[in-house]
Amino acid sequence: MAAPNRRGGSGRKKIVIRRIEQEDARFVCYSKRRQGFFSKATDLAVLTGAQVAALAFSPRGRAFSFGHPSVDSVVERFLAGEAAGAGAREEGAADDRLLAGEGAAGEDEKLEKLQQEFDELRTELAELKKRTKRTDKAMAKERSAGDQIAAWFDPKARDMGDEDMAAFFAALMQMKDASAIAPTRFCSRRCTPT
Repeated sequence: MAAPNRRGGSGRKKIVIRRIEQEDARFVCYSKRRQGFFSKATDLAVLTGAQVAALAFSPRGRAFSFGHPSVDSVVERFLAGEAAGAGAREEGAADDRLLAGEGAAGEDEKLEKLQQEFDELRTELAELKKRTKRTDKAMAKERSAGDQIAAWFDPKARDMGDEDMAAFFAALMQMKDASAIAPTRFCSRRCTPT
């Protein structure tokens, strides 16, 4: 069997890489190539399990990005440099030393420090709970004494009755009037204060 006759056409040619002078053509080329660029980055991440970040700024300055697992995590790891890779290797070596009985003193110090931080946080939490409880008791006392404003600070304020809501609204209007320097009225034709 003979090969089919090919005529005309020049097939795929290698293009010369240089700046595209026409602005519209440059934007179209950027859009198409950006999609291909992110597609290649996705393929690399999926096929190899690599952590990938791709970032492109359009000719108009808009940023486009792709990251696996996320751009932030990959960039942070990159900025940390070899520390991230070295840290993982050191962690593995520390585990090996710990299994071999070496470095246990350092691990004990870390554990003790973490325990101390935990105790401090637990103490702060207990103090905060006590303060909250005292505040709740004081507010309940004020509410039971009939203080209207304290009643409005009830966590269930949305369950206010009509009378309470009217009193609350009246108090708000009084505050508005008291805080207004010069009340202003506007007519439909002119915007002049009266």
